[in-house]
Amino acid sequence: MAGCVALALNRRFWKRLTRREQE
Repeated sequence: MAGCVALALNRRFWKRLTRREQE
């Protein structure tokens, strides 16, 4: 259960990181 939540949070974090890198 915790793994699933961590994965979702990680995905959101990565999306933000990639967006920052692109900008």
